[in-house]
This record gives sequence, structure tokens and C-alpha cells, in this order.
Amino acid sequence: MNVKKLLAFVLSISLIFSSTGICSAHGLTEEPSSTEIEEELIQPFSLDVDDGYVSGTSDFTKSWRLTKANGKYLNFYVLNNGTCDIQITINDKNARIIRAGSGGHITLELTDILNIGMKCTVKCISIVNGADIDIYYKVAQRDYPNAIS
Repeated sequence: MNVKKLLAFVLSISLIFSSTGICSAHGLTEEPSSTEIEEELIQPFSLDVDDGYVSGTSDFTKSWRLTKANGKYLNFYVLNNGTCDIQITINDKNARIIRAGSGGHITLELTDILNIGMKCTVKCISIVNGADIDIYYKVAQRDYPNAIS
């Protein structure tokens, strides 16, 4: 009989602690509500695909297979640190000339058929035949065009 009273006492004390918030005062935290979790899941997942520096060559090409799950648009930004103009493209489309000493970007909307991914190839070439490029580039997948950060 004493064991039953002891058990009832322990249970009642634990209910009091949990209902008054004493647990959170000692560093224990509550689980987030389902509303908080849903708000976090609604935000799109942006993907930084690649970035880096390239110099000492007349062209640069890199490819990936991407799905729209990480963003509807592929954005390609280039900062031209070289002395000659360059041309950038994604999948040989949206060609843009970037002048020496300046930067710019292009965007391609992904058309991912059957959710198997779309092959995306970014390319940067020197406008002057045989001249080397000197660039910083960043490729990012976002739910909005013309965005890197």
C-alpha cells in the first residue's frame, strides 16, 4: 500500500512540474508546435551549386544535373577580373558579354520533365581568340531569377 501512495505522489509531482514550466527553467525545452514546423517547411530550399576562381585558360565549362526541387531558376554570376571581355552562357542560351573589370549574371528557368533532372552547363569564354580569362563565378539555384544571395 505504501508503494501505491509513493507512486501516486511521484506522478502528481511530475504533473505539477510539467504544467508550471519548471522544466523549461532548468534548460529543458518544449518541442515546437506543428505551426512552427510548417512555417519552416514552406520556405524554398535554395542551393548554392558551385563557386570559385578560374584563370590561366581561355574557357571554362562545368555541368550538373539539377531538379526544380531546389529552385525554379539557375543563376550564373561572373566577376571578370581579366583584361579582355568574356561571354557567359547556360546551356548555350542567354549569352551575355561581361566587360573586363565588371560583373554580371544570367538566368535559365529549369524545365525538369518527369522530375529526372535537367543537365545544366555553364560556360565562360574569352571574346579575344586565345586570351586567358580571370574570373570569379558563382552558380546558384533559387526560386526567383537573377538571384545569387
